[in-house]
Amino acid sequence: MEADVSYTPERLDHLGIVAGICRQIQLAELLDGYTEPSRQRVSVGTATVAMVLNGLGFSNRRLYLVPQFFENKPVERLLGEGVKARDLNDDCLGRTLDRLYDQDLTRLFAGPSSRPQAVDAGLSDHPRGGHSAVHEALGRQQLR
Repeated sequence: MEADVSYTPERLDHLGIVAGICRQIQLAELLDGYTEPSRQRVSVGTATVAMVLNGLGFSNRRLYLVPQFFENKPVERLLGEGVKARDLNDDCLGRTLDRLYDQDLTRLFAGPSSRPQAVDAGLSDHPRGGHSAVHEALGRQQLR
């Protein structure tokens, strides 16, 4: 006898790529390192990544609608184990914005951009190899 199995569809769309790059450059960890630990269920860094992902979907929506945006997304896959859509409420995100504002925002966000990164753009199947294709494309952009 087969057990009843239920599936819940979740949409990843382009958010998986963005979350993967945020993970590669360790954006959440970097921001968490600049801020004091809090009693929030979701860290400042993770909440910031959630707002970046949300901004690519509901760009003009209010903070209280962020949990609605993440309802049909694989939140744990995008943001980390134990994070639920309901955790990304307007209180959490508002406190995160307050804590980021208390820091030197230029220093916070210049940190990741000043560190050289080799980001795997998923081009490893490219005939010229992943990183060489990326470097070639970047070189072409600089020549323009």
